[in-house]
Amino acid sequence: MDRKHSTRLWFVFSILVMSLASQTMMAVPVLVAANPDVPISNVMIVASGEAGYGFNVTNAFGKYVLTRGLTAGTYNVTAIAEGYIMQELGDVNVIVGSETGGVNFFLVRSGGISGRVTASGTGKGVANISVMAFTEGQYGWFTTTGADGYYKIITNLPTDTYDVTVMLPRVTWEKTVSGVNVVAGTETKNVDLVLESFGSNLGEGDD
Repeated sequence: MDRKHSTRLWFVFSILVMSLASQTMMAVPVLVAANPDVPISNVMIVASGEAGYGFNVTNAFGKYVLTRGLTAGTYNVTAIAEGYIMQELGDVNVIVGSETGGVNFFLVRSGGISGRVTASGTGKGVANISVMAFTEGQYGWFTTTGADGYYKIITNLPTDTYDVTVMLPRVTWEKTVSGVNVVAGTETKNVDLVLESFGSNLGEGDD
């Protein structure tokens, strides 16, 4: 993944935990669906641009409205949903006092990658470690291992070949498995990573 797209993914993720600006603006009451007949609920919709940013989630009918954080300007609007490929629409114009409609998304099922991160010395799972899957293009996503060291990435992985990388906390070291083949709509299992440099007290979980 190049620096531009990697930065974009982390920016979108960071917005999920940031508070909104105080400006208000009615914008984009539209549909998010797997196809025109299947709406998707709880999809995170993020609008970002030089004029501001805002986010909301879709309701049970796949509809969303962004009403805060957007001043007049041009925005990129991104739909993010677990189990689907992230989609972005650019050049969405927002005008104060009016409503921008018709910004619809039709999402495609993601593939998946799952496995376990363990410590070589003990064979135990390593908890709370960041795992990222990425390609040379714009696709990829990330997760954190559970208490037993298992992880699963099921978002934004279309059919492609991926590198799966473990990023260790507080140290400049990483472990990568390359050439992981993913097919959209299916899960590639047992992509395990063994951390040979781990000490016995760095987040090891259960056997």
